[in-house]
Amino acid sequence: MPIKINDLTLFNLKEISQKFGVSIDSIRSYIKAGKLKGRKFGVSWYVSSRALEEYFSGPFTGAAETHQEGERGSKKPTKTEIVKDSLVEELREVMEEKRVSANAAARHIKTYASQVIKWLKYRAKPTPVLRKRIKRGIRRMKGLN
Repeated sequence: MPIKINDLTLFNLKEISQKFGVSIDSIRSYIKAGKLKGRKFGVSWYVSSRALEEYFSGPFTGAAETHQEGERGSKKPTKTEIVKDSLVEELREVMEEKRVSANAAARHIKTYASQVIKWLKYRAKPTPVLRKRIKRGIRRMKGLN
């Protein structure tokens, strides 16, 4: 049940999730991202009716916009969305020079071949930990005859 203080109406996250059929975690992420204004009081989060009005009267973003336009967004990034990584380019050159397959490169790097393929197709960027492994793997592959 909403809390009313004079002309201010506050809703907790559970009430909002039940009214709109959205998970509490989604509402928290909207607040964290700044899409929805909310305040934490004690251990509970609250959103005012004004904040909800602002959210729904503002411009559409994300999934709401694509549904309105009748398009579906692709989860896979395109080549232009991920910047080419110099380390992955070096890996590609060494693999071509030494004629090493993705499976063999993965063994040198100590990761999965599918991950190497994603890097080579620009669908993913290596994490900092894997970047170290890639550097070691490149050195190992350069040592091959």
